[in-house]
Amino acid sequence: MPESTDPRPSHPDDAQTVNERLDRLRAALGFSSTWKPHPHLGESTSRVVVWSQLELGDLYERLGCPGPITVRRSEATLGNPVFELAFSTVIEGVGTVEITTDWYPAFADRATPAVQAAMAGAA
Repeated sequence: MPESTDPRPSHPDDAQTVNERLDRLRAALGFSSTWKPHPHLGESTSRVVVWSQLELGDLYERLGCPGPITVRRSEATLGNPVFELAFSTVIEGVGTVEITTDWYPAFADRATPAVQAAMAGAA
């Protein structure tokens, strides 16, 4: 059964565990203490959507991730191809977390080295 994207605990005794996981996730990613997953965006404590490829590249490099950034083709908007960039990392006390963002080829010149390498590998 897939993990629920709802960050609320299913049982009152789970509230402390959920809050501890969120605190660890926020700290590891450098997010504010008020950040929480947005289920309508597909976020949970195991999947986080960041704003841009710059933020994704920065997190990738700062977290020292061992695996590559992957590239998946996503829905096209207004006829322009869109790709989803993602990487997974293990955060102590949280588990494996996928961090993802949309990437638009028009912004290739602003990509971080890690994102440039991912796109070169996808070409």
